[in-house]
Amino acid sequence: MPLGCVLVAGVLAPSAFAAAAPPDVVQFAAPQRFWCMTAHPGQAQVTVGWSVPTATAVTVLLDGRPLHQGLRDRLPFAVLAGKADGIGATVVFPCRSGRTHRVTIRWRAGGSAAAARTVTIRKARG
Repeated sequence: MPLGCVLVAGVLAPSAFAAAAPPDVVQFAAPQRFWCMTAHPGQAQVTVGWSVPTATAVTVLLDGRPLHQGLRDRLPFAVLAGKADGIGATVVFPCRSGRTHRVTIRWRAGGSAAAARTVTIRKARG
């Protein structure tokens, strides 16, 4: 059965409970590399930017795990630089040699399906 449909009296019909279309991602920018921070060599950070005008909620994930939003002593975490619809977030995480990470940003508009973008970042040499 197609997603968003129900079977009514043997006929396939649109479901009244089908999720709305995902919000439109107008812009998305993220680096492909990260460096350990000079002042805090055990930490790294990347800043991801976006514009998703209709988004009302955003989730930031690192390697598939949702991150705590806001400053904290324990890594990793994400700091939003605005609301769900725009500007972006800085993702702070442990800096280890030879690592790659996947940063995923997932947006919703009310009860909509999610829109998502994922970037793989690699530790820079030097």
